[in-house]
Amino acid sequence: MLKSAVRFSKKNHQILSKYWSDHNPADINVQMKMESGMLLYLTLVYLFHTVAMAKQERHRNDISYDGSSRPQFVGDLKNITVAIGREATFSCNVGNLVPFKVGWVRSDSKAILSLHNSVITYDSRITLSGDFASTFNLHIGNVQEEDRGQYMCQINTDPMMFQTATLDVNVPPDIDTEQTSGDVEAKLGSTVKLQCNADGYPKPTIKWRREDGNLIKINHKNGRGEKRTEKFIGPNLTISHVQEKDMGSYLCIADNGVPPIVSKRIFLYVQFAPTVSAQAVIGAVEDWPVVLSCEAKAYPKAMVEWMRYGSIVRSNGAWTVKEKELSIFGKKKTLKIHKADQTKNGTYVCRASNSIGSVERKVQLYLIKKPKNVAQTTQNLPETDPTIQIPYLEEVEITKEKFDSEQRRKNVELNGYLEQQSNSDFESTKYDMVNSGKSHRQNTNSFMTADSISITNRSYNFIIYFSVLLCFLCLL
Repeated sequence: MLKSAVRFSKKNHQILSKYWSDHNPADINVQMKMESGMLLYLTLVYLFHTVAMAKQERHRNDISYDGSSRPQFVGDLKNITVAIGREATFSCNVGNLVPFKVGWVRSDSKAILSLHNSVITYDSRITLSGDFASTFNLHIGNVQEEDRGQYMCQINTDPMMFQTATLDVNVPPDIDTEQTSGDVEAKLGSTVKLQCNADGYPKPTIKWRREDGNLIKINHKNGRGEKRTEKFIGPNLTISHVQEKDMGSYLCIADNGVPPIVSKRIFLYVQFAPTVSAQAVIGAVEDWPVVLSCEAKAYPKAMVEWMRYGSIVRSNGAWTVKEKELSIFGKKKTLKIHKADQTKNGTYVCRASNSIGSVERKVQLYLIKKPKNVAQTTQNLPETDPTIQIPYLEEVEITKEKFDSEQRRKNVELNGYLEQQSNSDFESTKYDMVNSGKSHRQNTNSFMTADSISITNRSYNFIIYFSVLLCFLCLL
């Protein structure tokens, strides 16, 4: 305004100079007085305007003496941590706001999100709530990882007043299949490394366990020796000198405190040649059934066969061959001979083989002569259960000489006893022999021993003598 007044004064001075040269000096003096008065008026107006503006500026910037009109934040803007996909809400509380306004800004990108009660950004996930006089809430729906960062609540004072808070977005663990081992095959005695990686925020912790509950074999931290433990923590699990018992499912478990916990199953296959277990010597009672059993362990799983005289034994009317899976590397093969006789006597071979090797186990079958005068019974011998022991069946790890000697002794004792009983005058005798003649029971409906007959005869003679004596006394 002062500049305008000065410009006005210069212009008037030029006009007055021209007027002075053309008019009377007396008129010129009057005009000059008028000009001076106008200049003084304008100067006073400018001064009053300047003072008013200064007062308003002091009020706005709260430089008044009492300071009662300055805006103030009520409480702090709090940091927020939410799981991905949830909603995050920042709350900004302000006092003495009028005539100023509040806005929300992303601190890192300087992007303006809102101004007072209006959303500025085009992101539809951003909404506002509050009374917009003292409470201003910023809502971010369906939070994503890119929303992680610092947010600012600011008041448009000069200088600007603001508060900041951080939004942290947690992400549940997710196993990275490309960076994680699949099923592994290893040779017996080799070293295996299982690897497991997972994404997530915070960084997930990797834990290893055996699915079957068995212990995990790991190396000591000092590198000396090995130990077995229930669990192992770390992304890489190294198993040295793998054995058969190390085969199985291993669980890679990722956890960062954000549900859900995730896991992946990794199967370790240990390749090894077959091993076979079978009874070396089996005794079978003549005309009775007998079962030969053979268990084989191997990976890849072995092919198991019963052989006799160099040929594979297959099911027919004389015997039945069955196979049962025990585990991923175990198999059981049974050979049931329906009726043991001299033609079934001899050596049987259980053979197991896979791509790594083969093994054989011989089983010697000996025939036990059936005792004379003893009826056969099939009591408690269901054919559906080959594990039930049949009468007279002996399965022992002994030499042939000891085996024959023991059975010969039992047969002699049993046959002698039967012959003795068969020659007596007893009315009936029943025998039930169980478990190779080791126990027997004798049931008699009615019989008398020699002692009881002698006692009966003496009693009879006494009665006769006593009667004769009574008769003699009566005659007297």
